[in-house]
Amino acid sequence: MCKLTTIQQKMIEDNHNLIYWFINKYKLSETEYYDLLALELCYAVAKHDPSRGSLANYYKLRCEGVLYKEYRKSQAQKRTHLTETLESNFTVPIYDDYSAFKLIEDIIDDPNYLIFMLKSTGYSQCEIAKKLNISQSFVSKIIFKFMKNYKEEE
Repeated sequence: MCKLTTIQQKMIEDNHNLIYWFINKYKLSETEYYDLLALELCYAVAKHDPSRGSLANYYKLRCEGVLYKEYRKSQAQKRTHLTETLESNFTVPIYDDYSAFKLIEDIIDDPNYLIFMLKSTGYSQCEIAKKLNISQSFVSKIIFKFMKNYKEEE
């Protein structure tokens, strides 16, 4: 980051309360998020263009973007942990009847089944589409059809 001018340093001091405003608004842990939000205030002051709006709005947008990225990282870590847990606990059942095994194999090979499994573990439609090498609109249609059929059954 570039060195802040004395004017920018004064702006940071004058707008320090924005950090606490953001913590209170989103009910964040002060000990966990203060440093991150303080850095964002420094970046916001350094990059703020007064002709495009107020510093408070610019700071709010930057912080919301950072929090969203943090949230996505935590969700990805949860999915990774869940996948590792599922893989470590997965056992293949032994069937005497070949037809029962074939039925289960057909269900698991169905791309719709994979879509539902990935969706239920927290993947977004875009992530599912990339993972299965299909379009996001196809994923959306499959999920919509499932929800429609599910509601009709009730």
